[in-house]
Amino acid sequence: MELVGAAISTVICHMIAVIIEFQVLKKQSNLKLSYKKFFVKPAIAVVGMGVVSYFLYWYSIPKIGEKLALIVTLGAATIIYSALLIILKVFSKEEIAMIPYGKKLYETIEFRKK
Repeated sequence: MELVGAAISTVICHMIAVIIEFQVLKKQSNLKLSYKKFFVKPAIAVVGMGVVSYFLYWYSIPKIGEKLALIVTLGAATIIYSALLIILKVFSKEEIAMIPYGKKLYETIEFRKK
């Protein structure tokens, strides 16, 4: 499998490490950490971003060229992933407020809902 096998084994290795670290953190800190919030919802966002990015990239290549299609797709992927995290409500108001300009971002999100 060569390079693909190396990439797959690296991802699996990191997934196992994260699951172990998650369990240790949960046990030692007595936090109520949700698998749904930390694994399921981000995984849904990744799959959605990946599907849209894949089709956008292959649709864009004949129209704007390979290099520009890659740049456009990377930008779109960032926006799509961020939007899906917001739509899936992965972060609470307090968590959003902790990032730079988070309060303004949250106000913008709330404004758009009305």
